[in-house]
Amino acid sequence: MTKNELRNEKGSTTLMMMGLLLGIILMGFVFFDMSSVFMERRISQTGSDAAAIAAAQEAEKSYQEVLEEETRVELTDLHERTEDYKEDWEESVGDDESSVSWGDAFDEWINNLEEEFDDRSMPASIVKYLKGANSGVDIDEAIKFLWDTDSLSNLVCDAVSSHTEEIREAAQHYADLNGIENDISIVFPVENGDEGFKVGVRTKSTINDSFLNSVNTEQLKVPAHAIVNIQQPEGMNIICD
Repeated sequence: MTKNELRNEKGSTTLMMMGLLLGIILMGFVFFDMSSVFMERRISQTGSDAAAIAAAQEAEKSYQEVLEEETRVELTDLHERTEDYKEDWEESVGDDESSVSWGDAFDEWINNLEEEFDDRSMPASIVKYLKGANSGVDIDEAIKFLWDTDSLSNLVCDAVSSHTEEIREAAQHYADLNGIENDISIVFPVENGDEGFKVGVRTKSTINDSFLNSVNTEQLKVPAHAIVNIQQPEGMNIICD
């Protein structure tokens, strides 16, 4: 083998090694760039999940406040009607000792109210309240008595819908804490075929100046979507259309 042949072979080997090295470096940049995309996607999903949980908690808070106030209004109305009924009974009885006792008249009044509320049985705590007892009313029992499923669903869903801005702010706060700085959107009611009382959150995080133009020329929007159940009133099934 001549010296020229040795030099040519050595040069070819050097070029091959340099090409291999450049290829490894290039693949390293590609791997790093794609890893950044996948990491950003994971961060986006984590932020979306956190935002959805916060949205569900705020939604529960918003409807509970409305529901508790509406329950107080309804119970006050029942109490006032009961007092009016008692006054009418007292006027009709007068001094007639043979007349129906207030206890019997009160029981009849409760039966009338139960018929008015679709024959639902009035909870003992409400009966005591209407009798004038200085005791509290079980809020969960009162809700089940005062509203049927459809009426309660309308009340609760309207309450959540009217507080979507507060829900979005709560969700955005937790999205920010998890690195999702772009504005998020609230989805309520959730219309994806899933049954249940749910709220959804859509987020988009931004990756700037990707190394490979084929992946992204300037900015890459990484979307994420999370859906979380909202806690329902005990023993009730809320459906929002």
